[in-house]
Amino acid sequence: MRLIAKHLDRTIIEGIISININSVCCFTGNHITEGVHKKHLIGKTFTDTEYLRYNSDYVGVDAALCLSQVIKSEKGFNSLRNYNYLATEHELKILKREDILQIIMQPPDPPFCLAVTFSNKKHTAYKTIPAADRDGFIISTDKGNVMILRNTVTSVVSLIQKWYTIVPGKEENLMQPTWFTKDEILFGSNNFKRIMDYGEESYYAENKMIDKYRHSLFLTLIVHLLNKAKC
Repeated sequence: MRLIAKHLDRTIIEGIISININSVCCFTGNHITEGVHKKHLIGKTFTDTEYLRYNSDYVGVDAALCLSQVIKSEKGFNSLRNYNYLATEHELKILKREDILQIIMQPPDPPFCLAVTFSNKKHTAYKTIPAADRDGFIISTDKGNVMILRNTVTSVVSLIQKWYTIVPGKEENLMQPTWFTKDEILFGSNNFKRIMDYGEESYYAENKMIDKYRHSLFLTLIVHLLNKAKC
């Protein structure tokens, strides 16, 4: 969490930081002499109790920053759980969903942490694992962590991007229909007309390749990040 917290404004939570304590962080187990009491950060609705691995009443300052409302927005402050984000040694960048797939394909130099939210409600920062390799790294999500192997991602994305390409001649259509929907990518299609229009032989060959990844969080994540393409 240090890689993320180093970019956050500690002054925002100064009022709840206890000093001169002799304890450990309940998330990391690291010895701390300053921290935030759990009562300020962890309420009754907190469900990730398995991440509270250490018997302590305190959260280290780094973890407290990652949990607290320290991200300035137009309406006040939000916590990181509301956002997708990339943390490197040099910056913490809030990401739009449509920009994340390109970062996965061309990640920054390590170390870095990349987190994606599906719900904008659940914390991800204490689930992050700093990447040590651009070709294999973990993305933290509010549904679980996903191992990314860039060679696999490249082949999968190129395939499903074909399926999620706007049907030629339909670019001006308000709905911009694609060959297949995201649900059909995730679960397969029963729409025979759509399959025939795409090409029956191509569909069944490609569907067999996609089927290897179905019902995995990996494919769920990649499809979530997918953007419509044009021919």
